[in-house]
Amino acid sequence: MNKVQHILRSSGLVPDRLCLEITESMVVNNLNVARKMLNELVALGIHIAIDDFGTGYSSLSVLRQLPIAIIKIDRSFINDMDAYKDGLSIVKTIVSMGNDLRKQVVAEGVETLEQCEQLKGLGCDKAQGFYYHKPIPLAELNKLLIKK
Repeated sequence: MNKVQHILRSSGLVPDRLCLEITESMVVNNLNVARKMLNELVALGIHIAIDDFGTGYSSLSVLRQLPIAIIKIDRSFINDMDAYKDGLSIVKTIVSMGNDLRKQVVAEGVETLEQCEQLKGLGCDKAQGFYYHKPIPLAELNKLLIKK
């Protein structure tokens, strides 16, 4: 906690501009300690995202017990939306649940316009993946942003 506060002070970053991503496996073995720590971070104004949602054993329990603001749907579910009969149903359920719980929902691993359109139609808030851009070094990102 002290380290995060120090970094915020020294960088000048406003806490509500910071989102820390956690995975279920990071918290599931010591839920009480995780809850305390995450509540302290949220009290500072920091947002918490659960990454790779749906791949662990206690997703629903984690959502209920921790101050999660953002659900990031694991890329495997996005890849399977059209590959399997129930693939789209699973993504639809996760998006609907996230919306009902008033969480922001982010799809990971979006690679096609079709996936993007399907997710938009389901009410997914945001998406990330190669469809938008491949990973690039920071210097290259700066050049790209200056051009736009």
